[in-house]
Amino acid sequence: MDVKEAARRLEISPSLAYKLVQEGRLPCVRIGQKGRRGKIVLTEEHLKQFMKELEEARGH
Repeated sequence: MDVKEAARRLEISPSLAYKLVQEGRLPCVRIGQKGRRGKIVLTEEHLKQFMKELEEARGH
């Protein structure tokens, strides 16, 4: 899925999702050449991993 779809599923804004990807906090796969604008792809597993880390950080 793309970042916009991931944002929708996480119930956050697309801009926050892009920021989390940029900071390395939201796992993803980048497709394309390094240094060039490529496609950012997230899997269901990426979302699960992010949610798990978020819950652990909250102490749940």
